[in-house]
Amino acid sequence: MPIVFIILVLLFSALFVWLMHYNLRVYDAKTRKNCLVLAILTVIILESCLTLLVSKSFDIIFNENIGYLSKLLCFLVVLLVFTIVYLYIFLRKLWNLFYKEEQFLPTDIAPTKDNLKTLHKLIKKVTEDIEVFSYNTSVPAFMIAVGEFAQQKCNSKEVLQTLVVLLAPFAPHVAEELWHALGNTTTVCDAVWPQFDESHLKEDTVTLGISFNGKTRFTLDFAADASKEDIEKAALESEQSAKHLEGKTVVKVIVVPGRIVNIVVK
Repeated sequence: MPIVFIILVLLFSALFVWLMHYNLRVYDAKTRKNCLVLAILTVIILESCLTLLVSKSFDIIFNENIGYLSKLLCFLVVLLVFTIVYLYIFLRKLWNLFYKEEQFLPTDIAPTKDNLKTLHKLIKKVTEDIEVFSYNTSVPAFMIAVGEFAQQKCNSKEVLQTLVVLLAPFAPHVAEELWHALGNTTTVCDAVWPQFDESHLKEDTVTLGISFNGKTRFTLDFAADASKEDIEKAALESEQSAKHLEGKTVVKVIVVPGRIVNIVVK
């Protein structure tokens, strides 16, 4: 068995376990426990199928009597299998935003600030990618956004409906199904493309590392529009700074906006 095959199997195992963990972590402890056995069985089954597929593929790829075109075709088949598994996991997670078994989850609840931040990051990314025909880079953006919505337990119909519109050029059949499930009678292709609003991406607070003589000791949250003087004062008066300042003299305080506060003492 070629060493490359062994490495691929190990990499696939690590990837699949990570994907399972990523998908299950948004659920409660009871659900994760119930899914554990199923996840293990799934890994075993997929590993067996992958072993058979890749081993047969390597027989073809490393066989000198088989032409390069056949080897390339075999490689593309393996790549296609990986892609299908990856996209299935994504679409399944997307579907779970709308349905929990037979229950339809979206409601008229107002979106949270985090919901809108995630949504408008996605609007910005997908719109820019479509304008330059860079469709492949939008796929990871969708995966990140769906993961964040799941963590936020987003049930806002307003947000999810916009998500469906963004998804339509990439997965039109799923988008159309969800579009009508949301109560729309027209096709999603006729929906108005959402507009990016930069105000939703502005942070109210920033987290800065507090360093003493160049060594970071802790972090503090500050208002995004706080002045250097306010940041310097808050850093020096922090309870966490007290033990690092005890018996020492502050020489100067260096504030690097958006990054760090360095307190020089002697």
